[in-house]
Amino acid sequence: MRNLEKTHLAAGSNRGSLGVYMRTLRAIFNKAIKHGIVKEELYPFKQYTIRKSEPFRRALQEEDLKTIIGANLKKGSALSKARDFYLASIYLRGVNWMDMALMKISDIEGDFERINYKRHKTGKPFSVKVIPQVRQILQNLNGDLNYKSNQYLFPILKPEDEGNRIPLKIENRRRKLNKTLKELAGQLEIKTFTIYSARHTWATLSKRKGIPTAGIQEGLGHATEQQTQTYLDSFGSEVLDRYNDMVFGNL
Repeated sequence: MRNLEKTHLAAGSNRGSLGVYMRTLRAIFNKAIKHGIVKEELYPFKQYTIRKSEPFRRALQEEDLKTIIGANLKKGSALSKARDFYLASIYLRGVNWMDMALMKISDIEGDFERINYKRHKTGKPFSVKVIPQVRQILQNLNGDLNYKSNQYLFPILKPEDEGNRIPLKIENRRRKLNKTLKELAGQLEIKTFTIYSARHTWATLSKRKGIPTAGIQEGLGHATEQQTQTYLDSFGSEVLDRYNDMVFGNL
């Protein structure tokens, strides 16, 4: 178990993802012992404890996001496409990379007015308004909006991509995208970010604009407010000072 931990962390992964794998493995062991497949004395989690880690704050600051939006990038370049994918995720209420990859033209309502889809992870239905920025990004990535009926909305998968290997292909393209986003961050001289941070960024920006946590929870599709809180950065003291002024300014 400790060798597995060392290998995982040495590969650049964090304790959050390690905990997911270890808890899954523990559940399998427990089930195997229950069914008599594995002897109880071979249970490795008696000596190994799954350590928890504080959630890493992944959200970009608003200034960094403005830098990304305003960057002068060559149209059609890898950097430009990576930016478009990242911004599309934010504009679509922090949509997950897997869900964005699986969106199809059949998910479009009307003349690109809304996107209706089901979350791959939970099956929960979502309906998101297509704002002008998203429409422009789709034009940037696809050349036009004359989709074929079986075409994926974003050019992450191809119509011929079918079968059990689709999740692996999406994961591989996510890794490639994150490398490009890291390159983009270096070029713009901002902190490194990944496509997953788009979800945190949308949540944190929404919080700072005054959207209640319950609304953010619904937007992200979380079952509990506690789950949503792990996505939110804490307010800085200067923001809290302004809120305090708003409360007592006229008293």
